[in-house]
Amino acid sequence: IGQGSKEDLLTLLNEGKLVEKCAEVLHSAAQNLASAGAQAEVADRDATAAELTAKFVSEGANVLSYGDVEKFFGGLEGFVGTPSPNVLTAMRHEHCDKAD
Repeated sequence: IGQGSKEDLLTLLNEGKLVEKCAEVLHSAAQNLASAGAQAEVADRDATAAELTAKFVSEGANVLSYGDVEKFFGGLEGFVGTPSPNVLTAMRHEHCDKAD
């Protein structure tokens, strides 16, 4: 191919029906994409709350309890405590000294 002319290369490509083969592959791929797009449109509709809940219940999730109203209004500090002002010491304690 590198030794011949541009016309020689064109002859090889035309005789090998390269354009037809490319068209077949591209057409088939385009049909697959169109089909997948149509399926995605159906799947993209908004799920209802019941459908979302059913998904997690079927996977074994249970209803969680977060505590009572007093816990809620007590805030995070009321739940886990006041943060230490010694950040590096507290970080070392949390990550190295406490059980996992």
